[in-house]
Amino acid sequence: MKWITMFALSMCSLLLLPGESFAQAAEAQKTPAKPTTKWKTLGDGARIQRLWTDDEYPEVAVLELSDGEYKEFIQDVASYLNKNKVFPKPVNSPAGPCAAVAAPNKDDGKWFIVISHDRTSNIYCGVIPEPSGKAKEKH
Repeated sequence: MKWITMFALSMCSLLLLPGESFAQAAEAQKTPAKPTTKWKTLGDGARIQRLWTDDEYPEVAVLELSDGEYKEFIQDVASYLNKNKVFPKPVNSPAGPCAAVAAPNKDDGKWFIVISHDRTSNIYCGVIPEPSGKAKEKH
């Protein structure tokens, strides 16, 4: 009989330990997760994802631009980046053009631009069109 009493008391003491209750665990599963996207809107047809932390070089950013925004971007790359404050410090004009792979495969396609910004404020960029999503024909 003593062992039953000791067992019951020890089980009751376990209930007093701090921890998550069944109700709290069930509620946590019902709560939807927050979106984890790092994309920020720059304006109509332009989004950015900054891929660096303080005092980390090179600073790398990815831009997603509509056709109209891309046309404005390629007219004066440094001006566009400085106007939209893509990097903490103003950038110099690139030594050469941004390397473009090809035009988007859709009439209203998007452009992805990967830009590297170094300590001397020089930039280097590559342009990637949005994939078409069309299935390729097999030959």
